[in-house]
Amino acid sequence: MLDFSVQKELLETRLAMIAPKGAEATALTKALHRLNEGEYGYCRICGADIPEAQLRAQPENPFCPSCNA
Repeated sequence: MLDFSVQKELLETRLAMIAPKGAEATALTKALHRLNEGEYGYCRICGADIPEAQLRAQPENPFCPSCNA
């Protein structure tokens, strides 16, 4: 899994790139909260690790590939 500083940078960079409002901004803000709480990178449904490639592509997505389907 990506280390904390890399995850935080990815989320903050993506948040800065989008409009300050909207669903994606809300999802990214929630992801930053999960990161700060130590809950980031784990599926919100089954608790499995979310693959690093998915975290890089969609850092705001709180679900593993199995639960996201």
